[in-house]
Amino acid sequence: MEYKIIADGACDLYGENADKIAVQIVPFYVAFEENVYKKEGADYVLRVFIEKENPDENISINDCENVSRYLSDLLDESDPISNAYMLEVSSPGIDRPLRNKDDYEKYKGRTVDVGLFTKINGAKFLSGTLVSYGDDYVTIDDNGETKIPLDKISSIKLAVIF
Repeated sequence: MEYKIIADGACDLYGENADKIAVQIVPFYVAFEENVYKKEGADYVLRVFIEKENPDENISINDCENVSRYLSDLLDESDPISNAYMLEVSSPGIDRPLRNKDDYEKYKGRTVDVGLFTKINGAKFLSGTLVSYGDDYVTIDDNGETKIPLDKISSIKLAVIF
């Protein structure tokens, strides 16, 4: 079961039992990315990823702790999930995946790593600056612009540059 939360002050929650979970997010945290409630081994886990509105600001362990306590209290009050579970709160990481138009817009101009299902220009992996996004493609500049159909992309994430 997947829960996706996209927040602008308040959350929209999608998935089974979504109507039972009405969560007001601390305005400091604008985007909750992909949030997954699933069984892992013998346990259930509700995994929540957070980020700040400004993509240049990092999430700290204290941020995760604050949101975890906040959500834990809210979830304990409303008790929307019938079975026992563990709540995990973290950032999507420095190599966060890009999943939607908002991500592509937010990270335009950043270096991305693109994994492909089939070769483009002789390669199944491309790295370059994210230039643009359309309904069915992304364009990166990897020493020349390359337009990549979305249905050819297996993964696209921010590149880790040291």
